[in-house]
Amino acid sequence: NYVVYVMVMSHFRSILVIIAIMLLSSHAFRIARCTNVISKSASSFLSNGIQGCESKYAYTRLLSRVAPEEDDDTIFALSSGGSTSATAVAVIRVTGSKAHSLLQRLIPRQKPVPTRVAVVRNLYDDSGVPLDQALVLKFDGPQSFTGEDVVEFHCHGSRAVIQGLMTTLGKYARVAERGEFTQRAFASGKLDLLAVEALADLLTADTQLQRQQALRQLDGRLS
Repeated sequence: NYVVYVMVMSHFRSILVIIAIMLLSSHAFRIARCTNVISKSASSFLSNGIQGCESKYAYTRLLSRVAPEEDDDTIFALSSGGSTSATAVAVIRVTGSKAHSLLQRLIPRQKPVPTRVAVVRNLYDDSGVPLDQALVLKFDGPQSFTGEDVVEFHCHGSRAVIQGLMTTLGKYARVAERGEFTQRAFASGKLDLLAVEALADLLTADTQLQRQQALRQLDGRLS
């Protein structure tokens, strides 16, 4: 009887080991599959920006690809308004080491813009031709969205004003790729993965519930 008991227990332990291996293998497969999906989604976010990303888990593998190509690479982008039709106000943002010098170039012979104070300034191109009268904001890095020096131009939203301002900026900086401001914020530690995901959810929210959930996550209450 004792021999039979030992044999039964030995077989029972073998069965338990086999079951455990099967469960671990299945779990590892699911983890590998999810990691592959996340990696592909992150690549989609980085190459196409928030609008081009179909999965809300698009940001887990950002770190290896978010650093700017050059430390002094200054970029600008039209953040809102004026993309397809004229609007009352358009916002153009600039970030990078040359952001503040570009601001001074656009407002010659005027008072310097104080940090984190909205002021009205006349904007001029390199030839001294007026571009617009705009509300201007200046942020010093690292106390900014991207962690770099940042300037915002809240200008009139006509196509002529936007084109003139962006043409002048384009002589000294380059147009940002889609999602590049968020990439820089992540790279500088201003946003973590959950915050980046929350920002994407907030920008694409269609319902009040989606908006509230995205704001809670962005505020860190779901972290």
